Amino acid sequence: MGFIRGPYHHWTRKIDTKTVGRYLSDEQLERYSEWLEEARRLRDLFGELETLSLRIAERAEGWEPQAALTGHRCPPSTDGPHEQG
Repeated sequence: MGFIRGPYHHWTRKIDTKTVGRYLSDEQLERYSEWLEEARRLRDLFGELETLSLRIAERAEGWEPQAALTGHRCPPSTDGPHEQG
């Protein structure tokens, strides 16, 4: 069996607490790119909403501010499909 030679597109995401991935062909990437971008935008918006909610609760309760929440968006190297080579 041969090895896949790059560049290739690898779509990664979290399912429960595990990172899973799938290789996409150029055609699949083109077909799903809009959906993948919308999913990325929703994750970004969710992270912003969670941060704003935390800030509101901190002010209402007089709590010391905590660092901004992280972990809702994977680093660019693992978020959504990307080329590897």
